[in-house]
Amino acid sequence: MKKRVSLVLCMIIVFTQIFASSVYAEESKEALILEEQPSISAESQPSIVITPNSEKAYIDGVETTLTKPLVVMGKTYVDLYSIAPLLGASLSWVEENGNFKAEYNGKSLEFSLIHKWDEINNASKYFVKDGFVYVSLRELCDFTENKINFDNWVISISKTGEKGAHQIGWINSSKSDEYIYQTYAYAPEHVVYPYQAYSHEFVVNDATRLSKMYPDLIKIGSIGKSVEDRDLVLIEFGKGDKKIFICGAHHAREYISSTYLMYAIDQYAYAYKTTGYWGEYNVRDILDKVTFCIVPMVNPDGVNLVQNGIYATKNPEYVASMSINEATKHGYRSWKANINGVDVNWNYDKDWVKSRKGKPRGSIGFDGDAPNTEPETQAVSAYVDSFPFEAFISYHTQGQLLYWAEDKNNPTYIGELVKKDTKFSITYEKDYGVGGSFFDYVYRKYKKPTLTVELCKYVGNYPYPDTDFDKVWAPAKNIMLIAANAIIYR
Repeated sequence: MKKRVSLVLCMIIVFTQIFASSVYAEESKEALILEEQPSISAESQPSIVITPNSEKAYIDGVETTLTKPLVVMGKTYVDLYSIAPLLGASLSWVEENGNFKAEYNGKSLEFSLIHKWDEINNASKYFVKDGFVYVSLRELCDFTENKINFDNWVISISKTGEKGAHQIGWINSSKSDEYIYQTYAYAPEHVVYPYQAYSHEFVVNDATRLSKMYPDLIKIGSIGKSVEDRDLVLIEFGKGDKKIFICGAHHAREYISSTYLMYAIDQYAYAYKTTGYWGEYNVRDILDKVTFCIVPMVNPDGVNLVQNGIYATKNPEYVASMSINEATKHGYRSWKANINGVDVNWNYDKDWVKSRKGKPRGSIGFDGDAPNTEPETQAVSAYVDSFPFEAFISYHTQGQLLYWAEDKNNPTYIGELVKKDTKFSITYEKDYGVGGSFFDYVYRKYKKPTLTVELCKYVGNYPYPDTDFDKVWAPAKNIMLIAANAIIYR
C-alpha cells in the first residue's frame, strides 16, 4: 500500500508540473487515493463487470469500487490503477520519462502522458482527470489477453469472453485548442421526434446529437449547398467498407421521407448499442459491415417553402413570379420543386428530356433549361460519382410503390425482398425509366441495384400528415436493413 501511495503521489507531482497553467476549465480537485483492491492473479481468470453510469463493479460476483469509465471519441477509458492489477498486470512508474509501465507474462507496455486533444487516439497514452489515470480499456485488455463484451449497457471482461469487443460510443466532449478539460459519458437515447413538420434545422440538430451520442457509428458532413445556401447534410452511418447511398426529399412536399430516414438512423443506432438486434435483423453485424451514406434532405429550400411559406424564403418576389399547381387548394404546401422552380429529381444528366411535360418554371413539372443546372443535383451527382456504391435507394412519398432495377447477372433480389416485407406494389425499370431522374442517372450509369420507394398511401398533392408517421414507418421500417443484408450475403 505504501508503494501504491508513493506511486500515485509521484504521478500527481508530474501531472501538476506539466499542467500547471489551467489545463482544465473546471476547478482543480484534490487527487483521490483509491482504496486497496482485492488481489487477483492472472491465473484466476477474473470476470469483471462495470456499469458505465456507476462507480460500482462486480469482480467474480463480488461488489467492489472502481472509477466510472469515460468514453472519449468512441473509446472507453478506465482507471489504470483499478483495472490493471485485476487483469493480472503489475504496474510501475518510470521516473526518467514520466511513463507508467504495465508488465504481464514477461511483456511490458508503457503509457506516456497525452498533452493535446488530437493525441487521444494514439496508442499507449494516458491522461489524468480528477486524480485518476485513464488508459484505453481495449488496449489494456489486448495486452493482458482479456476479452471485452458489451451488452445491455454493461462492459464485461474475461479471459474467455464472447467474440468481438463492442465499444461504448457515448460522448459529448468539450475541448479547447490545446488540452482535454472535460468529458461526459452519454447513454444512448432516442432523439428524433417524428410527429411534426420535420425541417432542415431538425435534420442538422438531430444529426449533430446522434453523432455525439454514437461517434464510432455516425459521422456528419455536407455534400454541398442548396440555392439558398443550406447544407445538404450527409450522414455516414455504419463502419463497413460496403457503402449504400440513400437520399430523401428530392421533392419539397415529400419531406416526411427525411423524417423517416432520421428516425431509422435513431432506431437502428439505439439497437446497435443496446441489444444488437432490430427485430430479426442483427443490426450490429450489418452496421459493422455496411455504411449507409445518407442525404436525408436533398431539397431543403423547397421544404422550407412548404413548411413556412413564401416569406421564409430569401427572395419572395422571385418565388411569387413562378406558377403554383393547385394554388387555390393548397398554396405553397403543394410545391415539389427547388426554390428555382426546377424539379431536381428530373434534372439529372442521363437521358434528360427537355420540358418533359411542357410546364413552366414553378411548383411542379419543370425539369430545368438543361440537365444538371441546379446546385442540389450537381452535389448529389458529384457525390455518387465519388465512390463505387453497392446500391442506391431514393425515398419519396406517394402511393406505397417500389421502382426497382438491377443487373440480372449479379442479382441481390432487394426489390423482391422489400416487396415481400412491405407489401408495396413494384414496377421494374424497363416499364418505368423515361430519362433524367435520379433513378435513371445512377442505374443507367452504374448498373447497381437501384430502388425508389414511395413510402405513403396517396393523400393528395400536399404533405402527408406528420401525425400519421406511424403509418409510414410500420410497413417500411426494415427496408434499409433488408438492402444491407442482401448486399452482404449475396
